[in-house]
Amino acid sequence: MRPGESLEDAAERELVEETSVPAKSLPLEQVHTYSKPGRDPRGPIITTSFLAIAPDLADARGDSDAEFAGWLSVRQVINDFNLAFDHRQIVSDALAKARDKLQYTTIATAFCRSEFTIKELREVYETVWDVKLDAPNFHRKVRETPNFVERTDNEESTNGRPAALYRSGKAEVLSRPILMPSSLRT
Repeated sequence: MRPGESLEDAAERELVEETSVPAKSLPLEQVHTYSKPGRDPRGPIITTSFLAIAPDLADARGDSDAEFAGWLSVRQVINDFNLAFDHRQIVSDALAKARDKLQYTTIATAFCRSEFTIKELREVYETVWDVKLDAPNFHRKVRETPNFVERTDNEESTNGRPAALYRSGKAEVLSRPILMPSSLRT
């Protein structure tokens, strides 16, 4: 943080500096503050992490202090990268928050086009949760959850039967949660 800067302002500034993504275009949500003594060998450092959920981001371009700027899958970051200090835990905590938000909010529709199929919506859940879901059961849950999605008059042509297209409904919070598989719950 710089003098006179709030935590949120610092997070927005860092997002722009590290990725060139306009911070005002993304809703940032605080995940956790890390302050355990010794977490950074350089001295007492406090880190507050934020989560931004958004589809179709432009290519990341780092500023002068970014050694690398790019979008990677969470799985790739957690499994393949040698992350400094407690950064693997920070990424894991952000993933847990994103997974949890899918259960109780309509955030998954933000990853879809303006009109989408239930299959495309299911693929968002499957990607974030890293599981395969039962398609008919998911379809039923989505359609039975009030104001989650609204059917449009359009259909998407496929090799088989045309798929109905939906758009995001009016709800922001799901009145009937779509719970992640018990194997992922902590």
